[in-house]
Amino acid sequence: MILRPYQKEAISSALSALEEHGNTLVVAPTGSGKTIMMAETIAKMQADKIGKTVIIQHRLKLVEQNADKFRRVNGDRFSVGILTGEVRQPDCDVVFATVQTLEKNLDLIGRIDYFVIDEAHHAAADSYYKCVEHLTELNPGLLVLGFTATPARADGKGLGDVFTNTAYQVEIDLLIELGYLVQPKSYILDIGVNKEIAEVTRQGRLSDVQRQELMSDIYDPHLPRIVEEWEKLASDRHSIFFCTKIEQAENLTNAFIEGGHDARVVHSKLPQEDNDDTLREFDQGKFHVLINVAILTEGYDCPPTDCVSLVRGCSSQSTMTQMLGRGLRIIEPGEYAWSKKEDCTILDFGDSIRVHGTLRSDANLKEIRGQKMETTHSLCSALIVTA
Repeated sequence: MILRPYQKEAISSALSALEEHGNTLVVAPTGSGKTIMMAETIAKMQADKIGKTVIIQHRLKLVEQNADKFRRVNGDRFSVGILTGEVRQPDCDVVFATVQTLEKNLDLIGRIDYFVIDEAHHAAADSYYKCVEHLTELNPGLLVLGFTATPARADGKGLGDVFTNTAYQVEIDLLIELGYLVQPKSYILDIGVNKEIAEVTRQGRLSDVQRQELMSDIYDPHLPRIVEEWEKLASDRHSIFFCTKIEQAENLTNAFIEGGHDARVVHSKLPQEDNDDTLREFDQGKFHVLINVAILTEGYDCPPTDCVSLVRGCSSQSTMTQMLGRGLRIIEPGEYAWSKKEDCTILDFGDSIRVHGTLRSDANLKEIRGQKMETTHSLCSALIVTA
């Protein structure tokens, strides 16, 4: 496999940082080939110092998907297994697992040498920390490597209890300039709700859930206007809409259908099989308006997507970046012959772009538990290397 120059730098920087500074973080946006970088870095770690690696991810689908991709990238160089509720292959050289399964089977997995956390902004959660702490007790020389596109969490919690430094960070602007991501074209649209949304945003005492609930209620009377604005700016585009409530998403889907468009919705209350079928048909270009609630924010890739619409607010920059990143992937030659994607239209029906502006997301490495676990590695300041 031919690696891009920044991918080579990321891998080299990660290996050097692990050796010199201990547990380290790689920051790379959606569309940068994060899974490929992770697979190549693990392969080099395994080859240089024969050991055992566990990779954790927060969704079962990603465990199976990335284990298959790792096998394709590395061939027969290492045995690759998965650890789920139904499949238990803990004795392989490289084991993929969900954090939920690993937390319940730490004794089964035993001593390991490398611990890799995908979507590493989740590492501040207690379940992740418990795994790192236990595995470090079994092996004080354990090395922890994290990959994430959004290292600053929405709740403001730092990642410093697990990671001592950032080995490498590549910015979205650079990848757009190099042609590895498409150019976003953003529109902030006022459909008569901006004043109310601004008032909700100013209420600092509200939780994010409360804020999103209020914003959803604000949007409901204006859903036909959202359809109208999309028709003006993006009716020929493969479009994803982000909503905050299931009722809101279903109402918006109905508004599109009433407007004569083939629109479908995915959310957590629908059967998984139905959601999977919908996503597969969207990926095949069988319909062009996909509306979701908290399904497509992380770990979803559909390169032909060339319109992303926010029918919600984003209290954090990282949440906004994750959502907009769904539309920035390029289409590789020979794929998706039906797509004419050249750029990505962003339709913001709220205040996310106005509030957060840039898509840049710097790592927050503050500690949140007050005392770091014992390791053999020294603490160092953040090391940022650009391509």
